[in-house]
Amino acid sequence: MNKRSLILLLCLAVLLAFIWSVGGPGNYERVSGAVGTITIQLPESQEAFNNPIMGFRPSRNVNDTSFQRREYADIYKHYIKYTDLEVHATDSVQKIKDWSNKAWAGIEKKNIKVVPRVVIDQPGAGEFWPSGVPNGDWLSDALKERLVAFIGKLGQAWDNDPRVAFVELGLYGKWGEHHIHPDEFDDRTQRIPLSFQTALGDAYTSAFKNKKVLVRYPETFTDYDFGYYWDSFALPNDAFSGNGVISRNTWSTQINSGEVAYNWGNQSNLGGSPNGTLSNASNTNYVIDWIMNTHTSSLGWISDYTARNAAVQAGATAIQKVLGYRFVLNQATFTGYVSPGGTMKVAFQVTNKGSSPFYYNWPVEASLLKSDGTVAWQGLFQNDIRKWLPGTDWNKTTRAYNQDPAVNFVCGMFTIPKSVPNGTYTLALSILDPAGYKPSLRFANTNYYTGGRTPIGKVGIGQNPADQDLGSFASLKSDSTLSYSLQSSTYNGSVGSRISSVIVDDTALSFEANPIILNGNVMVPFRPIFESLAMNVNWDNSTKSVNAYKDDLTIKMTDGSLKALVNNNEFKLNQSPFVTESKSMFYVNLRFIGEATGATVIWDNLNKVATITTKK
Repeated sequence: MNKRSLILLLCLAVLLAFIWSVGGPGNYERVSGAVGTITIQLPESQEAFNNPIMGFRPSRNVNDTSFQRREYADIYKHYIKYTDLEVHATDSVQKIKDWSNKAWAGIEKKNIKVVPRVVIDQPGAGEFWPSGVPNGDWLSDALKERLVAFIGKLGQAWDNDPRVAFVELGLYGKWGEHHIHPDEFDDRTQRIPLSFQTALGDAYTSAFKNKKVLVRYPETFTDYDFGYYWDSFALPNDAFSGNGVISRNTWSTQINSGEVAYNWGNQSNLGGSPNGTLSNASNTNYVIDWIMNTHTSSLGWISDYTARNAAVQAGATAIQKVLGYRFVLNQATFTGYVSPGGTMKVAFQVTNKGSSPFYYNWPVEASLLKSDGTVAWQGLFQNDIRKWLPGTDWNKTTRAYNQDPAVNFVCGMFTIPKSVPNGTYTLALSILDPAGYKPSLRFANTNYYTGGRTPIGKVGIGQNPADQDLGSFASLKSDSTLSYSLQSSTYNGSVGSRISSVIVDDTALSFEANPIILNGNVMVPFRPIFESLAMNVNWDNSTKSVNAYKDDLTIKMTDGSLKALVNNNEFKLNQSPFVTESKSMFYVNLRFIGEATGATVIWDNLNKVATITTKK
């Protein structure tokens, strides 16, 4: 059984289990009159809309004083003069921070993030060599040493700055693109020398632990885990770079970005301008083919199109819907009735229908909303959205990946505090920017509330939900209310637990109470585990012991005893079975029982899953 199937079984098992409450050891009884689990299907939105760190990515050039408003844009490349940040080697990190605060003032209120590229030589705009370095000498040791020290300062200024999406290595060569074309070095090469690749690669790796770093050419910096900015994206004259990005195959963990170049080369498939690309379906599909093959997440220059042109708008919509990640919720299941102070269990399925992953581990939140839309309770799933990968092996004939994207199954158990008043609440999902823990990254579903949350259903606390009417939904594209915070903060909600479960011969077990780990031993309610192994079970309440039997095998286990009997032979246990304080549940040793029946037991500690394989 593969991991995808396993996780599905876990989610189903846990949610099915919650339908039952316990009247005594081994007794299953439905909560009288209470709503059980509720499952809904969620339709995909057909909108193209902006989301953090993906999609069309305009540029702010070295002499621009603001970020020009563009459709779908909340990520911008920012070309920055070296000398704006440092002139003298003694200039401080604070100078970089002060410049950043002034240049990027207020962008967090618009949910904008930047991709900084520091340049020394920007043809058409000037050269910005720092003092103490021979101007124009790209091979000097003085330059190398200065850049290494400067990169350290950049890391101190930007590595924890929530305004920075990722960093382009830049610095070296014309436009910071790691070449000096049309000039040449004495050996007739034009690319950044290996010694500089090593020095700058080491410096960026050391300085940036939290931000992704991108370089221009896939044949450079080959010893480093960097992504790529292909700045002649989809141009036939530079197909070598695109094929190199594909060959390097780092997209699952490293960002690929770039810009479509309209000022040189063969424009026959690009139309010579952003409008020329996007107004023509063939040209648009040509660019999409490259996006999907390279798993590119954002693109510039092509972003400078005329949005009011209907034909252009159609092409822009098509590209924005695939450029980067696109998380679509397929189905959600949750408990409809939660006792005060009880456990709410939530599971959902999500598919990435875009071209790339999301590259940072932003948290997924479940929340209960009051009738006025404010939050009554909130909690985080234990999940890693970086693993929600798109499909692979793009087929330009079928316009789809030959390998479909995986369906990702996410489950969580949340204790709802007794302080939450009884009533009906809307259960919503959202993905939070850790910078302020506000909803930011949106699911591509029609179920959407302004402010970043996706409502999935109604939950009753201390009562059945009054209804399942979620009200009217908002437009994803039109929502301009999202933002993040520059002030560091801690999450003020709860954190759900990972769901422990047991799989027997590819069947997930439903437990009336959660499995428990004690002293390294997985303890489970006795009846489901014995019955899953085809054993008959008798509970003796007077001795607080269980007798299980089938064919020529008998197993006896007793509350509080480290001794177990298998066919009347005594075995010592590492953890004694026990009756819970409520006297409602008898827990037994999972591994001992499985191995006593001749089965193989494997424990996955990361996902808290026990897999038992019998000798059928």
